[in-house]
Amino acid sequence: HYNTGLHISTNGRQLAEALEALVAQWPVPLEEFALVAHSMGGLVARAAIALDGRRKIAKLVMLGTPNFGSFAPVQAMRGTYSSVRAIAALDLKHSPESLARRVFTTFPGLTQMLPAPEKFSAVDLYDPASWPDDGPEPSAALLGAVAGVRAKLAEPDERFFLIAGVNQETTVGMAVNNGKFEYTVSNAGDGTVPLASAQLAGSDN
Repeated sequence: HYNTGLHISTNGRQLAEALEALVAQWPVPLEEFALVAHSMGGLVARAAIALDGRRKIAKLVMLGTPNFGSFAPVQAMRGTYSSVRAIAALDLKHSPESLARRVFTTFPGLTQMLPAPEKFSAVDLYDPASWPDDGPEPSAALLGAVAGVRAKLAEPDERFFLIAGVNQETTVGMAVNNGKFEYTVSNAGDGTVPLASAQLAGSDN
């Protein structure tokens, strides 16, 4: 388990520490092992691999990992994502937008999965001024910390493998129109992560 309310780097360090403890407790010498990680778990695993100086982690299989982010965190922070609206439907006191403002805009891990500038440059999501005033947005401090955290993720090598889904209706782009976010949808993704945002050069895709 990991906490999406923490930085990906913090979760990665905790994973690395847990793996070290596992190695120490294993009844026979454990030379190496593989990790299988889904979605944000792949980023947490990359953060752990960056700390794995002894290369105990011999293989990482990523399932639908948003290596270059996803538009789902944007929609969650704006209160428009389907799961956020479903949760809000159970809350008699707070609207989806209020829930997003009070909860989802405060999650560092979620902020660190915003679309990466090198893959998506139509809107500078790391500039607070680029977020329209018609809905919630993450703090400038959280946005400012993203680049440093992403820079500490392990770069792909022969140990990295990616399995990514397609042919599901997925948000693959966005723009600001009349002071509001507008989204582009296609089947080039798994329903949450665009294929282009999952693919990682240097890994076996």
